[in-house]
Amino acid sequence: MADNLFEIQDLCLCIGNKPIFSGINLNIPKNQTTAIIGPSGCGKSSFLSCLNLLITHISKYRLVGKICWNNNKINDNNDLDMHSFRRKVGTVFQQPMPFPTTIRKNLSIPLRQHFRLKRSEENDRIESVLKEVGLWEEIRHRIDHSANDLSGGQKQRLCLARALILNPDVMLMDEPCSALDPISTQTVEALIQKLKSKLTTVIVTHNLQQAKRLADHIVVFWFDVQSGGYIIESGSSEKLFSSPEEDITRSYLRGALG
Repeated sequence: MADNLFEIQDLCLCIGNKPIFSGINLNIPKNQTTAIIGPSGCGKSSFLSCLNLLITHISKYRLVGKICWNNNKINDNNDLDMHSFRRKVGTVFQQPMPFPTTIRKNLSIPLRQHFRLKRSEENDRIESVLKEVGLWEEIRHRIDHSANDLSGGQKQRLCLARALILNPDVMLMDEPCSALDPISTQTVEALIQKLKSKLTTVIVTHNLQQAKRLADHIVVFWFDVQSGGYIIESGSSEKLFSSPEEDITRSYLRGALG
């Protein structure tokens, strides 16, 4: 059985008086891709924001239960080294959000926050990660130009490079291709597949075919008015898409629900 990077036990989230999700029990294995699917409003993105603890920046949030990362509880842990944690947990959002500066500085800023490198070492790291995401040849002659001049697909790959340059253990991706054209989507999906050998990926997506293409494991969220989102079913991608156990999952996967 694969080692788990995250182990979640009885996790419940409320914001104000509104239940977002409840009763989440889930293991996320290392060096594999887990896709979280389900209809809008069932707490998928909020769950992702609990894994990187960005939820703690939301006012009036209440998180109950346990999130363990590498066998260490991270929620309600005053001893957690947040600086180190942020380096190890990369996040890519639905809308590409490069810093409003040059392409080079988008990558040098996080490097300088976490490492002490010589300028030559920094430049080597930047070139290497841009090659990894397939951007180097496209932008090498304008690396000191504004990142806002890039196309949508290029911006998303730059944001991916910005997270990868810190050598994270896990990449959390919230609908990373929903704002991209089909060609850019194909490029980003190929990158996700390539990354599978070196880190853990958790991806929230409404694109069921994308989940089927990319994921080793599928987690299906659903929604209840009283308690918010919950996991209705999870399992290997092959098993869940070929023979789901729940009627709701079966209907959702064929497009009759959600």
